[in-house]
Amino acid sequence: MKLGCVSWVYRSAKPSPPFDDGIKAISQMGFKATSLWASQPKILDEYYTNNTVKELRELLESLGLKILEFTSINFALASLDSEESKRGWAIYQKAVEVAKNLGTGIINILGHYPPVGLSMMDYTRLWTGPVFKAKMPENPDFWKNLWESYVSVIGRCADYAAENGLRVTLEPHPFMIVSNSDALLRLIEAVRSDSLGLTFDTALSKSADEISEIVILKMGRRIFNVHISDNLGNIASPLHLTPGRGNIYWEGVLKTLKTIGYDGFLELELTHMINDEETFREENQREIDYMKDAGKRVGIPIE
Repeated sequence: MKLGCVSWVYRSAKPSPPFDDGIKAISQMGFKATSLWASQPKILDEYYTNNTVKELRELLESLGLKILEFTSINFALASLDSEESKRGWAIYQKAVEVAKNLGTGIINILGHYPPVGLSMMDYTRLWTGPVFKAKMPENPDFWKNLWESYVSVIGRCADYAAENGLRVTLEPHPFMIVSNSDALLRLIEAVRSDSLGLTFDTALSKSADEISEIVILKMGRRIFNVHISDNLGNIASPLHLTPGRGNIYWEGVLKTLKTIGYDGFLELELTHMINDEETFREENQREIDYMKDAGKRVGIPIE
């Protein structure tokens, strides 16, 4: 297995474009692959212009870096409001265009928060807040209607990705419509598309009280990409810790990935550990060494 590193962790946990320096630093550290993202829809238009996408692709190719996926954060996509949903679909189409032109094979989208009148900040506070307060819809069919709509939207996303030569992954987060592997399995069964799979984020899965090895066995060949970082196994844990600083059993993760025949990359994502360039290099080198040692202990070479 080979190691990659997402581009958005280069300087801080809340990065913004440009990503050129991060891509160069990732290459200098010996990583073989990276991913790019648009943390806000406006970045698709403001940063990922045709010229910038061309320059990024040329930079990646010159450094010999494979681009694993392009992530678009697009909460409008799951809206039950027809106009907002149309806006979300237009954003998704633009993200697919960027992903395709960058040369990746995967468009990754997050699992979307239920539209119950909470802001993004409200959902963020759920990670540490002791009491959950929200005005729930007074409609017993709310979830049924939301789920049916979501199945339709994600099915449309999968079809559109396939038409453009891509696969689409969801990345479950706690509190989202698809918050764990069981929810994603249900979605995959409903959508019935070979183009739909999982970007398996080890830390997010652990924070949702899932056993990493079981998730891998559940999802099998539906795991299209893997983000690796550690977690203490509870919702209050800092996300995306360096492996060895949390409670994930990495030897088990590696062995189980081998069991299902996963031959993709392990992509490092230490968003809650990085504050500056020096820390970026220190923590990622620590992770490289740790994962290589874990691989040696179970007879799985890590490059």
